[in-house]
Amino acid sequence: MILPTITTVSDLWSLLTSFAFLIMTFIFVLCPHPSDRQWKHFNTAGHYLIFAFIVIVIANMIRAFVPSGNNQKLTSSIVMVMASYQSMLITMTAIVFMQPQRVKRNDIVLQLFIITITSLFLFSCVGLSQRVWNIAFFSYVVGYIVLCSLYTRLFMNTKRRCIKELENFYDEEMSYRVQWISRFFYFGLMVGIVALFAAFIPELSKIFGILYSFFYAYFLVCMFRYQFEASYLIRVVADSGTESVIVHLETTEPEEENVESVNKDFLCKEKLLEKNLQTWVENKRYTDTTQSVKEIAEELGVSYNFLTFYFAQTVGEQFRMWRRSLRIEEAKRLLKEEPELSIPEIGEQVGYNDRGNFYRHFTQSVGLTPTAYKEQIEKDR
Repeated sequence: MILPTITTVSDLWSLLTSFAFLIMTFIFVLCPHPSDRQWKHFNTAGHYLIFAFIVIVIANMIRAFVPSGNNQKLTSSIVMVMASYQSMLITMTAIVFMQPQRVKRNDIVLQLFIITITSLFLFSCVGLSQRVWNIAFFSYVVGYIVLCSLYTRLFMNTKRRCIKELENFYDEEMSYRVQWISRFFYFGLMVGIVALFAAFIPELSKIFGILYSFFYAYFLVCMFRYQFEASYLIRVVADSGTESVIVHLETTEPEEENVESVNKDFLCKEKLLEKNLQTWVENKRYTDTTQSVKEIAEELGVSYNFLTFYFAQTVGEQFRMWRRSLRIEEAKRLLKEEPELSIPEIGEQVGYNDRGNFYRHFTQSVGLTPTAYKEQIEKDR
């Protein structure tokens, strides 16, 4: 019996990638996943990804053991097919990271079906004339470029929605929280672009193989990182299933006998909120970055709607801006009273997980960067 053999370095890379995918699949299956209800969408989408992983493992195995040799048509076809499957997997994974409830089984099956059918058609043209294969190959390349463009647009729209939901939930800037997901997606997109050039320039196949391997090592790291760090995202996903309540004014006048009781109730809530806010500020609870605005409202003893209404009507600014000013004032105090602390440490202590946001907000409020402000304090001493 004649066994299939590995004849090129590119084939070896494909085989190693297949084993890497297989290991990633087993790890993803065997790794304990959170069983909380709020992780339901992520776990469901994860099952769909496992199916996609298995399909790509099979594709890479075929790539490794099909003897392409000096057949440039077959080699180029295989590279493009691998890139197509990869683009689908990367995009769906990035969306699962941000909004797992948007990933549906039928969508993944449909995408795999379209890529598989078009890929089989491309392979069927390898044995035909050069002209026929050229038409099929360039059509496939155009389809791949369109696919990557659609996936990029889908990712950007999903990212935009994700950031908006995060900021509505936590009532502060959260774009930095998904930067690592953007790096993951664009790293994969770069590998896909290299694959496109490698299909035309055989000399780039080695670079493609190296990038391919590094990317999937990074892929595995991201999968683990998500499960340990993504609770801030999952909480928003879980909360998105609940309907938000909108405050609106009644168009009809309330009955006279109820006006007094309504006003009295409002004044009682207002006094309670002011008292609790004072304690909240004294305890420096504004430095906590893990609470949603709804949770803060509950801690203060009022509803989310009452809290936002109070700040809009009584305080005259949004809760987010008010909390930000408290953080900046605390940062100014620390810069004066605890000069041994570094600026990143101060930023973290006052509630900024992202250094860029801290520098930007501090500069907007004070007119100086934290570094310049600290230097000015040292000169005045």
